Amino acid sequence: MKPTISIQGEQKESLIKTTEALIDKINREIPMLKKSITEVPNVHLANEVSYHFASVPLLLRLSLLDLCILFKLYLESNSDTEQNMLIRLICGQLYEFTEDVPTLFGKKYRELLSNFPNSGDLIKDLNGNVTKEFNLAKLRHVDFLKIIRHNVSHHKDIDALWQYYLINNIDFNWGIKAYIDFTQWYVSHYSTFELKLIDIAMKAQAATKNDC
Repeated sequence: MKPTISIQGEQKESLIKTTEALIDKINREIPMLKKSITEVPNVHLANEVSYHFASVPLLLRLSLLDLCILFKLYLESNSDTEQNMLIRLICGQLYEFTEDVPTLFGKKYRELLSNFPNSGDLIKDLNGNVTKEFNLAKLRHVDFLKIIRHNVSHHKDIDALWQYYLINNIDFNWGIKAYIDFTQWYVSHYSTFELKLIDIAMKAQAATKNDC
């Protein structure tokens, strides 16, 4: 089996702390998002578009939580065999992530954005920042992720020698870099965009209360 890529010392400790902090953050946010979907004060407001809008950040967090937990287990393992299996699972999850995210930001999501003030600027930001950066990360990693996902992760190729070759020759660096790239996209690009939407929504809600 190809030797594990070594992450040691301060770099390892920093990655573990960062991953734990992200896990904690996501774990706190998931119940709030679930509540926002299931406890809408005015039932008539829970239309398909608003439900989808609340569902997008929840779906992203559910996927990222799994990834973060797997990556934490990977960092904490001292077994080459365990790390090999975990990096394969991470790659499989990341490939699914690259397939799901573009769909989440599709027609329904954009329909809701069109109802926001300055919707044109929001759509421009979504296209030019959030989606563009995601697609760049996807372009860098999707070929590698697809090979692992389809052959030695979520699906297993029936060719035993091909499976054996892939398992024993995985470039761990690719898997680690892909995980870091997509979690950084979430923190640096999507979360910033989401905070902007929340700020606009809160100001609009305050304005409505003042008018009343």
